[in-house]
Parts: sequence; C-alpha cells; structure tokens
Amino acid sequence: MVKKKFSTDDAGMTDEDIHKITGLVSERTGLRVATGDGARLRKTVLERMRLRRLSSAEHYLRLLESDASESRVELDALGSALMVGESYFFRDKGKFQLIRERLLPELAERWKSRKTLGIWSAGCACGEEAYSLAITVREALPDLADWKIRIVGTDSNEEFLDKARGGVYGAWSLRSAPAGTIGKYFEEKDGQFSLVSGIKNMVEFRKGDLRKDPFPAPVGLPGEADLILCRNVFIYYERAAVADMVQKLSRTLREGGYLLTGHWELFSTPSELLTPRMFPESLAYQRVREGAKAPEPSFQAPYRPAVLAEKGPDLPAAIFSPPVSTPAKEDLETIYSRAEKYFLGGDYGKAIDALYAVLDENPRHFRGLCLAANALANAGEHAKARERLNRAVKAGPLSPEPYYLLARIAEEEGDSASAVESLKKAIYLEPSSVAAYLELAAIYENAREFEKARKARQSALSLLTALPKDEVVAPYAETAGKMILMVEKLLA
Repeated sequence: MVKKKFSTDDAGMTDEDIHKITGLVSERTGLRVATGDGARLRKTVLERMRLRRLSSAEHYLRLLESDASESRVELDALGSALMVGESYFFRDKGKFQLIRERLLPELAERWKSRKTLGIWSAGCACGEEAYSLAITVREALPDLADWKIRIVGTDSNEEFLDKARGGVYGAWSLRSAPAGTIGKYFEEKDGQFSLVSGIKNMVEFRKGDLRKDPFPAPVGLPGEADLILCRNVFIYYERAAVADMVQKLSRTLREGGYLLTGHWELFSTPSELLTPRMFPESLAYQRVREGAKAPEPSFQAPYRPAVLAEKGPDLPAAIFSPPVSTPAKEDLETIYSRAEKYFLGGDYGKAIDALYAVLDENPRHFRGLCLAANALANAGEHAKARERLNRAVKAGPLSPEPYYLLARIAEEEGDSASAVESLKKAIYLEPSSVAAYLELAAIYENAREFEKARKARQSALSLLTALPKDEVVAPYAETAGKMILMVEKLLA
C-alpha cells in the first residue's frame, strides 16, 4: 500500500504513522485518542517533534517505541497535549448549585465537631474548576474562618498548572460566572481578571496523573476527601483505565463523601464503594463503608443515550430506519453494530470512525446519526453532536430521541432556555415520557421557577401512577412504585 503524505510540512508523516503513534499512546498510557480530528492530531504530534528537535516521523516513532525512560516521558507529554484543557468558571451550573445548596451543608453538618473538609478537583486543567469550588465554599459556609478547608487541584499538564497558580484569566473564562462574582472575587486590568488573594490562597495545585500515580499521592488526602470533582476526564481513557481511576478516587473519599463526574461519563454504579444519589440538580456518587451492602440508589443515571432508548409504541419503525435506498444495507448494519459495541465499551473515537462510514453511504441513517451524536457529545464535541442531531430530526421528524440529547447538551452549556425548548418538543412527540418531565422540572428548579417545576413533577407523577407498580421505568432502572415515592418526596 502506498503511503499518502499530508504535505511536505508534515515531516514525511503518513496516515500509517499517525495510526502507529496514537496506538502507542493508547496502549502505553490508557488514553483513548479520538481520531475524528486528524488535523489536531497532526498539529499536536508535529509540535512535540519540534520541541524534541526531530525532523522526521520515523525518528519520532523510534523514540516512542524504544524502551528508554525518555520514551515514557515523551508518551506522557504527548498524551497530556492531546487532552483538551479548555474550561471555564462554574461550568455546569447545576452541579455547583448542588454543591452549594445540598452537599456542602450536608458535609458541614456531618463534620461540624471537627470542622475540616477536604476537596479535590481532579483533572483541574487551568484551575477554573478548583477556584470555582473555593468561591462556592466561601459563599456556602458563613463560619468559614472556623473551618480547616483544604482544596487541591491536580493535573498531569504542567503548563496548565502554571496558569492555574497564576490565577489570571480572560473574560471568556468567566462567561458563566454568577452575577456579582467577578466584582467580588476578581480584579480587572487591561481585560485580564486576577483572583483576589483570599480565594487564590485557598487552593493548592499539584501535578498528578490519575492513571499512573498510586492513590492518593497526588493530593495527600488519604481517605480524607469529602468531595471530589472529576469531570470530562474519563472520556479520554479506555474502560479498564476508568475503572482503575474510579477505585482510586473512591478510596480517597471519606465515608459519606461525594464524587461528581461529567454527564454520561459513568453509565452505571462504578465501584462497590459508591452508590448513586440523584438530586434534582444532578447525579452524585456517595462513598459507602467498605464491605457494607450499598443502599439501593434513589435513581439510576437520569439521562438515556438517545439511540439506545427503546422505540415508543406509537412510533412507526420507518422512523428508525428511513426508507432510503442504500447500496449495501446488510454491510451498513454490520458496521453500525460494530460502532454500537465500541460505544458501549466507551471507545467513542472508534465508534465515530465507524459511524462516518455508515453516514457516508446513507446520510439519513437515523440510528447512525443519533449514535454518532451520543459519541461526539461524550467526547465533548458539542457542536458536531448538534449538527448530527439536527440531521436526525429531519431524518426522523416524529421521533423524540434527538431532542433529549439536544436538551442535555444545552443544559451542559448553561443554555437552559434551549434545553427547555427541546424537552417540550420531546414531550409533544412522546407525551408519556416520565424522564422528560423530570428533566424539565430540574431545569425549572435550577432557574428558581418553582411553580413550573412543581407542575412538571406532578405530570411525571400522574404518568407513574398510571403504570403497574412493578413496571421498570426507563431510563432509571427503577420500578414505578419506587419512582412514585421519590417524586412525592421531591414535591414535598
């Protein structure tokens, strides 16, 4: 096979070279390298080659494949460079509302006699999340001066940590900050915003690699963390690596402490030491006593992957397989099935690659569009996910599934108005959706529209009471009877 060169500026790098390099990174670091953005991959590799003063892809591959310690150092550096470090203050407002109004008061009450709290931002990037936690703690604890609070941010990228320690950010990083926060906790000069020392000094930053380091070396909080945020980290790793990291995180938590992750990052209870708790604002995992039988979760994960939800009884099958002629239908279905296996195994990059082949043959393949959108959303590619979902809406105009995921993406981005609009469309198409009403209620409650939240929950309750008590309600994996008790509790 003739190798295709990208350009003379690519140091002779070929498709095969890129494949070998990303394969080595995945094999030796556990990182799952998404191959959908080839241009970014090439740019990152070439930048590492420039820093290493290597003029050809052949020399760079030889370095990575060697047994020398320098090879491991470079693999780690390349892996860190491939991870996206962009974040912003108070990203995912629902989670920070949950921390401020529910979790911190609960933890403060539990430890009021010793007045100590340990908080860890794992994969903190440039520090926005860790400092958001510090501001939240200051706002939530009126007697803060009486407490010993330790907030630690860790990341494997030293450049990110250097910026975090500086505590200076542009306006774009503050786009989701609550009203009054900027004037209270930042000093502005020439378009740059510096954190006041009172917040900056609350956080310490350390280099730490969740995959490699033995727990709890990066944070020095052996079994003493009360709250861990680890969001948009697991999407970069293979499933086995994620399981190992979750074990480390859970063993760093004190009994009763909480782990918060990004949406859809963990599809089930990730550890025997954790039990899921569903709050109106978000899902959290609580640490239970080792060896104890974990209590049954209040709710399972609240959002369904759109393509994996079962078809509603009133939806014609043609919506899910639009009557578009395809050159090799069986072949497409084989490719789709393979993509679905990749997706369920957490390998979103391979799932996306396989789905591109399906959509190239049949751009209106409804299930392919929905699954591609799910995989892209899980990988943090929201714009690309929305584009596939808009195409799915046209391919299956009577299906509610694309709207569920559009709502979830909008909520993740803090666009509650768009999330509400998409959920209302989903309800119009699927009036019996308990999940849509409960999602709508959570958004309304976050926006302090309590009467609307109450009405949405009452609608969900009416649907639940019409079901047999032992019927399992999707996507919560709970019976209608248990769901009724939980919704009644939320209404109370």
